[in-house]
This record gives sequence, structure tokens and C-alpha cells, in this order.
Amino acid sequence: MFLNKFKTTILLLSLLIFSSCTEKKKPCKLGNPVSLFSAKTAGIKDHSFTVEAYNSIEKMKIDSIFPSAIEKDGNTLYIPLELTILQSGCEEITQEIRIEFFDKIDPMPKNYPAPDCAYLVAEIFRKLSVSSPNAIALGELGKAIFNKINEFEYGNAIKLQKGFSLQIDKIHSSESTLVTVIFKQA
Repeated sequence: MFLNKFKTTILLLSLLIFSSCTEKKKPCKLGNPVSLFSAKTAGIKDHSFTVEAYNSIEKMKIDSIFPSAIEKDGNTLYIPLELTILQSGCEEITQEIRIEFFDKIDPMPKNYPAPDCAYLVAEIFRKLSVSSPNAIALGELGKAIFNKINEFEYGNAIKLQKGFSLQIDKIHSSESTLVTVIFKQA
């Protein structure tokens, strides 16, 4: 009796494992993740893009998109940025956009208001959207942020429109300021 139950259990487990191995991945209604930028995009250095199933990571360094308020010897200093775009999901997409400002010389104030940070993010998105045809959606996201600018508080998601929310957070270190933007489709 025990041996028959054991054989039946092994048979069922084998069928489950086999069926999961042969099951085809259904396509996403929005398609697979695509790179917004490339190594050839003006102003971008050290670009990388990786995809695994429905998830992607795109990283790059940007030297000259955002001028600092400090001028040195008559020249405006530019704060270098590192941009990381993480995307996950198939039917409901989540994007986390990390903007790291290497701002040791001219640091972002710790008490920088969330609406001002949202404005800065929207402006960066606007500037990036014209640098690559695949990045046009960043410009639209920037416009949506501008439209809700006074509603932003760090750590709280706001509804951009039906089915879409956005949250902005900020973390300081001795070398940089990390701003994260989480855009969710639900």
C-alpha cells in the first residue's frame, strides 16, 4: 500500500515537472522589454542592457545633462549622473528608475522638497526623451509628473491617471544622492 502511494506521488511530481518544462511562455501584451538608449546615444557612456524573461536592466552614465548651480572659473560644472532603469512584469509593468547624482561638490539639500525633486526628475526625463526615439515615453512621463507636481511627498505613491501610479524617494550618502522613481501599472 505504501509503495503504491509512493509510486503515485513520484508519478504526479514527474508529470508536474515535465509539464512545467514543456509549457510555452505566453507573450506579453506589451511585448518584451526594449532598450531606451544605446551606446551611440549622445551624452551616454558605459551603456548596458540585459533582459531575462519579462525583466530588464538598463544602465548608463550621463555626464552633461544637468548643470550645477556652481560656476568655477567662468564655467558651469555639470553633475554626472548614473541612470538605471529596472523593468519587471508582463501584464502589469513596474519600472524603477534610479537617478544617482554624483553631487559631492554641490550636494542636493537633505531637506529638498519632494515637489522640487519631482520637477528635477521631470526635467531630466524631458531632456532624455529627445535623445533617443525609444525614450519618447520618458517625456510623456515627465509631463504627467509636471501635472501633479504639488502632490508629491517622498515615499508616497500618487495616482497619475487611472491604472498608473508614481512614487519618488531620495537617499543621501557622502558621495551622491540617489533619487528613485517607481512607476507602476495596476
